Amino acid sequence: MASPDKRRSVRHRKTPWWRVHEQVAAVFERLFQPLEALVLHDVRRRDIVGQLRQLDVGVLDTLSGEQEVRALVEVQKRKGSVGLADLGNWIYKRDTLQAKELVAISDRGFSRPVLEHAKKLHADGLRLGTLHETEGGFIERINSTCLGFVRVLDIWWFVSIFVQYADVDEITNVNLQGLDTEANVFGTTSPMGLMRQMEAELGNAPSGTMHVCMTEVQDASLRYEGRPLKRVLITAEKQRRIWEPVTHFYTYDEVHPNRGQRGIAIVSTFRVDQSRTGKLILVISPDLENITGNYAKVAGQFEFSE
Repeated sequence: MASPDKRRSVRHRKTPWWRVHEQVAAVFERLFQPLEALVLHDVRRRDIVGQLRQLDVGVLDTLSGEQEVRALVEVQKRKGSVGLADLGNWIYKRDTLQAKELVAISDRGFSRPVLEHAKKLHADGLRLGTLHETEGGFIERINSTCLGFVRVLDIWWFVSIFVQYADVDEITNVNLQGLDTEANVFGTTSPMGLMRQMEAELGNAPSGTMHVCMTEVQDASLRYEGRPLKRVLITAEKQRRIWEPVTHFYTYDEVHPNRGQRGIAIVSTFRVDQSRTGKLILVISPDLENITGNYAKVAGQFEFSE
């Protein structure tokens, strides 16, 4: 019969397929904007006539104290390329928000008229780029690859817990059903606290085998259900979990005003522990000026999935 920990499943709300591109674009923009700029995903700001406008990614100027829009990033994740109508709408939004820069990112690229207009009319204040999924992470200009992340975690699974009371010669078991093993059920410590104490005294217990932890209580500090204890006997197995994540790789290429790879993104969803799932977005961009000293700039964000 499988243990409760093995049977437990993690439920989380799946991020819409198009929103991942926005999140990745927001993390990338932190590398491309000044350090004092505040980059926010899915933000709303009012334009010069008072209309509330939605920005896939908003870059706010914090120096003025008013958090004015410095740049906006529009991310298109559709079946077709960006056309002139899309570009015109975004430029109008940029101008009415009085922003200095528009960044347009497309999964399917840009139509020829868009590229021609960008080249002839928008040498400044407009940046075009593509963001699309690839098979693996490869950064061209620093000749490096990234394959993703693996989560290795040792978890104690409690088989039984028995306590012997000090006031009378009585032994009883601790009900494990729904027990929080990190809770101080023994007054000043928890079952996990006793296991950590055992490992501190005897060394790291190897995973894959059953272990017995017997604690002789020297004073009245440990109690269970209000009664002083003489002994606590715990039988537990240390189980190793190797959780390989679901990892997707994206390449970010600039189309205008310069052509070339701007970096890669790794979006990795994996189990954090028995009850939580996390998502890590990590972006890596070549540091051509070698400001960081390692020829690459890195930014990232982590969030727990519901």
